[in-house]
Order: sequence, then C-alpha cells, then structure tokens
Amino acid sequence: MLSKILKFKRYILAIGGTAGVSLANFLLSGVLLLFVSPGSFGIFAFIQVIIALGYGISNALIGSPLMYFVNRGEAQHEYTIESYFKFNLAFCLIGALALFGALYTTMDSSLTAVYFSLAAGLLWYRWFGRSFKNTVHQPEIVAISDISYSLVTLLGVIILYFNQLVSLQNFALLQVISALIGIMALGKSVLCTQLKSFLHGSFSIFKQGFVEKGKHSLLGVITTEATANAHSYIVVTFFGPAAFAPLAAGLLLFRPVPILISTLTQL
Repeated sequence: MLSKILKFKRYILAIGGTAGVSLANFLLSGVLLLFVSPGSFGIFAFIQVIIALGYGISNALIGSPLMYFVNRGEAQHEYTIESYFKFNLAFCLIGALALFGALYTTMDSSLTAVYFSLAAGLLWYRWFGRSFKNTVHQPEIVAISDISYSLVTLLGVIILYFNQLVSLQNFALLQVISALIGIMALGKSVLCTQLKSFLHGSFSIFKQGFVEKGKHSLLGVITTEATANAHSYIVVTFFGPAAFAPLAAGLLLFRPVPILISTLTQL
C-alpha cells in the first residue's frame, strides 16, 4: 500500500511541476507573440522546437538508459552515473555550439544568438538533471527545480512586460537565468557528480549502454520527430521564420502535451 502511495506521489509531483513549466513557457511565448515581429517570433518558436527535440534525444541517449542500468541492481553504478554525466555535458556543449552556428548566420544580433544557444544548453542540462534525480528516487527535488524555473520565468515576464522591455534578446536572457536557477535547485550533488565525472567518467560505459538501449530509443525519437514536426523544418527552411510564426502561434495551446509526455517518459 505504501509503495502505491509513493508511486502516486511521484507522478503527482512530476505532472504538477511540468504544469508549472508549461504555464511559464506559455506566458513567455504569448507575451512575445504580442510584441515582436512575425519573423522574430518564428525564430523563437523554432528554437523551442529544437530545444524540445533535445529533450527527446536526452531521454533516449542518456536519461532512460541511465535509469535502467542504475536501477537493475548492479554494483559500482557510480561509475555508470559519472559516465553519463560526462557524456551529457558533451551533448549540451556540442548542441549549444551547433545551435549558435545556425543562429549566427540567420539572426541580426549575435548576442541574442549567444543567449539562445546558452539557454538551450542549460535547459538540456537541467532536463538531464531532472532525469538523474528521478533515477535516484528524489522526485521532490525535480518538483523544486520545476517550480524554481517556473517562478523565475513568470516573474521575469511580468517585470519585462510592465517595464516595456519585451524583446527577443531579453526573453532569451530570461530563459538563461531561469534555466540556471532550475539547475541550482537540483542541489549540489549534481555539481559534485559532474566534477567527479571529469576524473572517473568513461565514455566506454556510455557506449555500451548506447548499443544495448540507447540506439533503439534514438530511432524512436527520430521517427517521432519526423512525423510530428517535419512541417516545422520544411516551412523554416524554404519559407523562413516569418512563415512559421502563424503555425507556431496556433500550436501554443498544444505545446504542454509533448513536454508532459517527455516527463512521463523519464518516469
């Protein structure tokens, strides 16, 4: 009976935290939609698509395999954790740099491109941190991180709105700050494990997990993305961000759904 109650609590915490994040992101997008040009909003919306894709890849390559290997009862699993922490940092850095390269050639402001790339890398890192805390059965920490991210985002949007400072660059910076606070809320154990991974983390452990579990999950993410978001890439590639803006605006109310699904996948 107790185990059922704890499992129910875990799902409630996960869904509640995700609801807060979804509300904050909805307000962020909705306010930006009212104040910036269609081209700027299209760029913002497409970056959010890329970030969501990163969540799926993180689940497939890092979060889900780590959860499986740690909780199947093997000894010495701290080396497995450090290996995945090391790969996750590489994933976030490479992904952020790749996004910056793409944005630098398409955006007028290089500083805005830096902010969005940094925000993406930090958001992917927080996403893995959430998965790690679920792996070690600390859903309350996940909820605290989600609430921290949501409150900072909501407060930031309100401040920028009432001070007439709504802009693509300021909202990108707000995402950076919110992601940083969300990472800090995960606790010092995440930082300590990350530091230890530089010394003890071995990519060979991750490689073994990829062969056994990760590659199958990654295939599922790629096929799902191709099915669900192919139109996003086609429209932006051939017609530009401004043409994507009305599509993204129409999909605002549906954005919480993939985030909720990704959260449940982590569990």
